[in-house]
Amino acid sequence: MIAVHQPPLFEETITLSQLESHLWEAANILRGSPVDRTDWKSYILPLLFYKRICDVWDEEYADTVEMYGEDFIDEHRFQVPADCHWTTVRETPINVGTALSNALRGIESANQEHLYGVFGDAQWTALDWNQRQELRGQPLAQALHAVYSSHRAPFSVKLATLQAYTGSRNKQAASFKRQVLAALEQLVNVGFLVSYEIKDGLVSVVRSHMPIAAR
Repeated sequence: MIAVHQPPLFEETITLSQLESHLWEAANILRGSPVDRTDWKSYILPLLFYKRICDVWDEEYADTVEMYGEDFIDEHRFQVPADCHWTTVRETPINVGTALSNALRGIESANQEHLYGVFGDAQWTALDWNQRQELRGQPLAQALHAVYSSHRAPFSVKLATLQAYTGSRNKQAASFKRQVLAALEQLVNVGFLVSYEIKDGLVSVVRSHMPIAAR
């Protein structure tokens, strides 16, 4: 297997207040999820286990190369196919749910004796594929469609957060904002969103299936 080295989450050391801000954003995402809180463990625990399996594989790889000059399959407790590694899924800008589901099933298949079925049957994606077909050729609109498809009642998020979620390389805030506005309008046109607003750096949307009380 080709070595996979996981890049750092942040380019430089972050402060405690920055870490707290990221954790708060993560909590907001969970609160906006259509998944019942009693089912959160069906998603969070498999993700933690998945991350740990990949971290251990990386540690074993580094140790084996240091000791023997190359990697050997039998030096790993579990096999992690190259296209199933945490880093590969993390770098996927769109259809993340599908990529994650494929990665978990791939690891189970590569370790059938010990891990088959270990990740459970949680559904990682709930996309309207007819809408996605209408958004072909519009990568940012498709990326936002994937992001918001996992949230029945999305919370407002920062533009910078959407920039990270969608994998956009546009580092100009004003330019990215214009791109997001155009993409959100496309989501309205295909019937995915009812309305949207960008105010004070926060992006708020209303999904078409949301009850009036939640708007």
